[in-house]
Amino acid sequence: MRRTSGFVTGRGRGFLLASLLPVLLCGGGCGDSGAGAADVPNPGGVAADRPGGSHAAGAMGAMGGMGRAPGGPATFPHANLILISLDTLRADGVGALGGPGHISPVLDQFAAESVVFTQARTAAPHTAPSHMSIFTGTFPSWHGVQNVQFGTDERTGDKYPIIHPLREGVPTMAEIFAAAGFTTVGLTDGGNVNEAHGFARGFGEYTKDLTGVEAQIADAAARIPDLAAQDNRFFLFWHTYEIHAPYVPPSRFRDNWAPASYDGPLKGVIEGLDGLSFAEKWGRMKTEFWANRARFSWPEAAYLHGLYKAGIRSTDEQLAELFALLKRNGLLDTSVVVLLSDHGEEFFEHGKWQHEQLFEECLRVPLMVRLPGGAHGGRRIDVPVSLLDVLPTVLDLLEVDPSSLDLPGPVQLQGQSLAKAAVGEETLRPRPIISELRQDVGGLGDKPGLGGGPNYDWMIAIHFNGMKFVHDQYRGRDAEHRDRALFDLGGDPTERTNVYAKRPDLATRFVEQLELFLATLQFVDGVVGANATLTDEQLEEMLQLGYISAADFEAEMRARRAARKLGLDQDDG
Repeated sequence: MRRTSGFVTGRGRGFLLASLLPVLLCGGGCGDSGAGAADVPNPGGVAADRPGGSHAAGAMGAMGGMGRAPGGPATFPHANLILISLDTLRADGVGALGGPGHISPVLDQFAAESVVFTQARTAAPHTAPSHMSIFTGTFPSWHGVQNVQFGTDERTGDKYPIIHPLREGVPTMAEIFAAAGFTTVGLTDGGNVNEAHGFARGFGEYTKDLTGVEAQIADAAARIPDLAAQDNRFFLFWHTYEIHAPYVPPSRFRDNWAPASYDGPLKGVIEGLDGLSFAEKWGRMKTEFWANRARFSWPEAAYLHGLYKAGIRSTDEQLAELFALLKRNGLLDTSVVVLLSDHGEEFFEHGKWQHEQLFEECLRVPLMVRLPGGAHGGRRIDVPVSLLDVLPTVLDLLEVDPSSLDLPGPVQLQGQSLAKAAVGEETLRPRPIISELRQDVGGLGDKPGLGGGPNYDWMIAIHFNGMKFVHDQYRGRDAEHRDRALFDLGGDPTERTNVYAKRPDLATRFVEQLELFLATLQFVDGVVGANATLTDEQLEEMLQLGYISAADFEAEMRARRAARKLGLDQDDG
């Protein structure tokens, strides 16, 4: 049996960058930045960590009258795991997170019964890298997955798809839970959440048809009774593109949310989609959307944002049936239910469309964790967290220890567990939250881009203490070009004023953090690799650098000494 304990980052500790970067940023005193530790953006206007919220929208009937328990146990070793991904839902598209009060009554009720992390941010604003960061607890530059991209055949001029799959030896959430004895089922809308990227790894069943939320819930209805009837625990991943561009909501929602005054080229296309399937609507509208996007302006922005909100409202209504299904089958109160989105969406706020930048409308997303029985429901935590934290959190909540499992490689978590904060056993401390976006990338590091040259776009955002630093590398395919920005999210929540030049002290600390992040990625990639087992000397170096604790180091060395005494090597069990 293959051992996987050669390098397992402890849940809740994370990498060196997670523990040392706050020191770098605060070394000169965070107070002079104009944003103290408690000054994180706070759309709800409430305390940083509190037991109750005020955003319940009275959707009890829609959700079947789910109860809420004020407290409960710290872990749930017999619970199932249900992960719901509402692709492209930005945080302010949910009433409980500052959106219109009537846009999401079902989600708002779910939030009232969940632990809500109001300042969650994605590791990447693209579907494939973000979801893989959720699935592996690692940064996109570590796991290697990017959205499907396209190269051009030099001889024919034809486009061909390029897939950046999950690097070998990196276990996924499904592989971990399958190894722990869970039944694993993935019901998805496919697209960039596909088998080629590695998303199906570990799933006993994985669907990938673009069908929309109603059909996805029908699939769940066909599968949930079987999951409820079995003896062992299960992990269900449920995903929909219903909210995603090109925005094709049912007409009754469209008419309520899209501006009636709009009379541009998109209106006729949208009105001609009635009666088609979700996939057919998607195909027709997508063609029009991409063909004319360069000519869109503020009228289109308002209209498209209205269609987007209509998709949120439509999805919210459908979710009532999903939650009712879980309740009827006795699963809602026997499962940890994590509801999130992989990224947000831009509507020309910063001159672009969809999710191609690192502004807050693309990065800040919902993250809600409903514990069994509604335990600790209503707690709202405003300290910023990352979607990298999802995997270590559910491992802790469900008492699953990856180091004891037969996995394709070591579990290397770059997030931290939020489990103790969720149950009120600790208060989160602010830490840097890092997001990144790669485009036109042919590989990692200095590997060629899709055009055959060494250039690519790599944007890195570092959010800390109410400030956000953005580093844009190789922008515009100019290998020497760098753009850097610094925004005070407390005083400038829409990120209109770049204060990088005005705050050289704080800018310097962010640049130091950026350099440490890049060096950390390079170090771990070079020393650990995808399948590497550390030598004793390398393990000691990791200890000195802070990647592993002294306790883990001693435990590993004891295991190695015992194995050598018995004549066993690292790959023997």
